[in-house]
Amino acid sequence: MSLTAPPPVLDPVPCEVDDAVIREARRRARRRRWSYGGVVVALAAVVAFAAWGPTPPVQGPPTTGGGGGGALVPGGAGRDADDPTALRVGFVGLPPEGAVPSSPPTGTLVFSVQTAPVRIWGYADGRMISYRNGAAAMPEAANPAFSGFLEQQLTPEGIEMLRSYLLDNATFGPPTDSQEGAWSYAFPHTVRMADGQFVSAAVRGCSWFSGCPRFTDPEAWLPASAWTDQWYRAYVPTEFRICYDRSDGQPVTVDQVRDALPPEAATRLLAHRTLDYSPRECAVVRTEDARTIDRSFQLAEFQQPEVTELYMLRYVPPTDAGQSESMGATVIFQPVLPHGYATCTSCG
Repeated sequence: MSLTAPPPVLDPVPCEVDDAVIREARRRARRRRWSYGGVVVALAAVVAFAAWGPTPPVQGPPTTGGGGGGALVPGGAGRDADDPTALRVGFVGLPPEGAVPSSPPTGTLVFSVQTAPVRIWGYADGRMISYRNGAAAMPEAANPAFSGFLEQQLTPEGIEMLRSYLLDNATFGPPTDSQEGAWSYAFPHTVRMADGQFVSAAVRGCSWFSGCPRFTDPEAWLPASAWTDQWYRAYVPTEFRICYDRSDGQPVTVDQVRDALPPEAATRLLAHRTLDYSPRECAVVRTEDARTIDRSFQLAEFQQPEVTELYMLRYVPPTDAGQSESMGATVIFQPVLPHGYATCTSCG
């Protein structure tokens, strides 16, 4: 395999951007986002006020999907007034009812950047999907701990500028057959080469602990022509990967835990069973099926652990389910990204 990169797209700004420039760009970006966030908060307040009107509350489990903070209330909170199909605030778990899935449903991965505070995936069609840990200062975030999966739209040329920057500043690790790479702290990022193969890489200017400014703040240096939409919107998947483990973290099959699952959930999970990246067995289902499975867990009084609900939709059986704590099944919902990958959003 050749590691020769194609001629890079010319970057109108030199790669060595002074730290003061980056800080100023971040300040301006925060100002723009907070100004929009004020609109979102005001709209949320109007919806909340309406919700406290004379209409009696709906009884029973919610039908808009489980998940932690950041789930949007019915009525439009977090939706773009200029584009009602766009959710401008992230969510955890299943998307709000009526949310329009990201389009197209699949995409060709060009690069992935992985650090402790942020994960980023760039696609050939111009989409850049990311999530951030520690998102208290981010108005678009699902909750202070986690942004949810967010999407920005560049042109294909804008994505190529980011890829070229990565190539020009990378130290390459071994080739990998996986689009997500054979991940390691030494080579945490991946990039698609000219021959279509993926290579793991370490990138100058990227720190595992502080992130990659060129990718977390691309508006600081990419030209306006590189963008279709700089504003964040929630990434709305068309599919979810549902996996199950024992509560001690050991992989199991659905046959081993089916007796602990609601019958409707077990039936749908069996119908869509597949192997995950480890010997873990999972199911990949359409969002509509994920909602049905979610409702069945709620009706069966499955519980969501307090910590992980900030990052993902996760269920454990009721304490009286007849299983010991070490063998109890834990069921995790994760969105499938356009290249068919589902990551763990609470794994560090």
